[in-house]
Amino acid sequence: MSAESALNIRQARFAEFIVTGMQAGPAYVKAGYKVSPAVAAVNGCRLLKNAKVKAYLAELRKPQTNEALRAKRDNLRFLADVIETPLSEIGPDSPLCVEYSEKSIGGGAQGQLKRGKEASGNEKAGPEILRRRVKKCDPLRAIEIYNRMLGYNEPDRTELEVGPSTLQTIKERALEVDSALARRYEGPKIPDA
Repeated sequence: MSAESALNIRQARFAEFIVTGMQAGPAYVKAGYKVSPAVAAVNGCRLLKNAKVKAYLAELRKPQTNEALRAKRDNLRFLADVIETPLSEIGPDSPLCVEYSEKSIGGGAQGQLKRGKEASGNEKAGPEILRRRVKKCDPLRAIEIYNRMLGYNEPDRTELEVGPSTLQTIKERALEVDSALARRYEGPKIPDA
């Protein structure tokens, strides 16, 4: 038995309008309820809290939720590739490549570079030397986005129980600090004129 079969027709239509992005009040009226806009807004919000409507909304949103999770997983995989892939493994057709150029810079005898320059690893030695310039996505920015997506940048939360005893303790401590500061910074008394 699906969640839709447990709903009446207007409730099901209301949920379907909500999934399309409509606000609760207009969805309530468009679903077939004959009420004023003010009453529709209140009743629409109330209907959103109905367990059967919630279940049907979850069922309707399941494909969207799965697609969003898949997109997030794909984005995390891409960011991990940006972070982990060495520059030497990136070619012109790589999705990680931002800029790619090749330039012939002259040849060397038997594959040696002219003027004693050492090979940087980006050249192919031979009759002609091919120099490649590869620029990939910024790995530091990728780390920052990756961490934000996983929630690593969220501040740690501390919960305090604030009751009469806690407030009394804070008040007593504040009085102690106040009197200690007064004693420390109490200077010579200036006589009243």
